[in-house]
Amino acid sequence: RLERGHKAAVLCMEMPQSNLLYTGCQDKYVRCFDLRVSNEPVFMDKFHRRSVLCLDVNENFVFTGSEDGTVLIWDRRTRQEFKRIQDISSTTMSLQFSHNVLRVGAANGNLYSYEKDFSQAEVIQCHSGRINGVFHNLGVVLTSSTDGSVVVHEPWGESNVATVIRLAGLQISRFHLGSNNVLAIAASDASVRLIDGRE
Repeated sequence: RLERGHKAAVLCMEMPQSNLLYTGCQDKYVRCFDLRVSNEPVFMDKFHRRSVLCLDVNENFVFTGSEDGTVLIWDRRTRQEFKRIQDISSTTMSLQFSHNVLRVGAANGNLYSYEKDFSQAEVIQCHSGRINGVFHNLGVVLTSSTDGSVVVHEPWGESNVATVIRLAGLQISRFHLGSNNVLAIAASDASVRLIDGRE
């Protein structure tokens, strides 16, 4: 239990290894805990001007997104800034880095995709509400939104929509695509819907 490590609400977290926990907080800090050592952070820094809403971690980098509309990519080893993305014209709500592509979901309903040097984004308007979830692998791109929909994009381009799953009158809070291709969607009516992607 990490009781003393945070001074404000924890808004996002990732565990890239069983002993490492990264958190993003309302107080603008990103913290890293080594759970083998202590319940105090082994590293913390303030990379953003506003709350940290989303983060992802791989073997080399930590990716953080903020209410200030920026995404920061920083080196895990040196703990130094590698790249700051500032061309997102809205609050950064969700992000994922996978297969050398960074995808960022924003409050304006846009999905931003960055490849290689993270310098130029492909931008697609795919929701009328905030994009609060992004998932992608080599076969599919999924986005979820407070507009009550999950959009399944074709793998060869996010603008090619394969399926839209709508929950009428509800907001979607989270989704998860399991390794068995079952899509779990959590909604504002305190329910979780399970959709079998194999059918």
